[in-house]
Amino acid sequence: MSVRVRKLAKELDRSAEDLLWLLHEKLALPRYGSPDDMLPDEVAEQLRKASRTNTPRALLPQAPARPATVRTLARAEPQPDLMAGLVPGVVPTGRKSAPKAPRAAVRPAGAAAAPASGAARPATLADERQSDARTALAEERRRLEAARAELDAARIALDQQRAALEELRATVTEERARLEQDTAHRAGELAARSLAGLLDERGLKGSDEHGRALAALAAAGHLARLATQLLPIDAPAVRQLLRDRLTLASGPLPESVGPVVWVTTERADLRGGAELDRQLVRLGESWLLEGRRRVVWLGVPPRFHSLLRERIDRRVELTFRPGGERDEARAQDDLTSGDLVIAWNIEATPGARAVWGRSPGKVVEVQGRSLSDVLDRLGRRG
Repeated sequence: MSVRVRKLAKELDRSAEDLLWLLHEKLALPRYGSPDDMLPDEVAEQLRKASRTNTPRALLPQAPARPATVRTLARAEPQPDLMAGLVPGVVPTGRKSAPKAPRAAVRPAGAAAAPASGAARPATLADERQSDARTALAEERRRLEAARAELDAARIALDQQRAALEELRATVTEERARLEQDTAHRAGELAARSLAGLLDERGLKGSDEHGRALAALAAAGHLARLATQLLPIDAPAVRQLLRDRLTLASGPLPESVGPVVWVTTERADLRGGAELDRQLVRLGESWLLEGRRRVVWLGVPPRFHSLLRERIDRRVELTFRPGGERDEARAQDDLTSGDLVIAWNIEATPGARAVWGRSPGKVVEVQGRSLSDVLDRLGRRG
């Protein structure tokens, strides 16, 4: 249901202009601008509430009082009464008494001035609206000017920062060029002082001649003296090379293992010879008896892969995977790929251990310095 502004003004005993002012100024609904506009129920209810808390700015104009009319009734001329003449003291019956003259309507004082007063109120309301509009416009102009001043200040600050950044960039570029030049100079000096540079200076060309020279010095017992004079530039890289490529053994190993140095059993990475062969044969037989035909081995160095495949029963399928940390997903993939998982020096996350725990007997964790230690512990387990 909807109601017109004009009808609601009558209901609230206020002028339509007053309700339109409330809609514009108090309810922020400028789309209603005519007394004939229809108001939805919710807007009408808001307007009723606003009218109770705001005094009228424009009263409902009063209708001018109509001037009282005085009806003058002509008195009927008295007719001669024959009966009164004939019989003195007789009052005639059946004659209607003359109607009394009505009182003149009293016009209230000031009634004629009401329309003029009501006409003045809309003009006053329009002036007030224009004044409010001019005040709001001036305030908005001041706000925009303040915002423009803030933007100008921010623009100046950004320009200053940009200039500082450009200066800093130029300084960094200059410093980088200087460092690159210094690094190249130092690299040249280090290359000239490195073992390869000294071998080149001696007249040896290429890595092949360098290797033969070092082998000849080692055969003559001079390499140990030379080693004390060497200082590696990248110690971690040299350490990783010695760990991955050089094997310490206490017995003979096949050439597939790579460079081998014989040491005592306590320091060996792997015990070679017939003892190693017997140990690997027994390990393969125990896996076959347990029904382990697919074994996933984690953390075995690549130089030992061929050695293990050649000496363990070929009916056992060996899968070698890198060591390091194991998360839940990789642990689940390892279990899916084999009947047995050997984890050598593996760091497992809680999620990976939870996966291993759901498959008891399928995962063997081994901590050991050497492959021989791992084989010993697997043999004792069997």
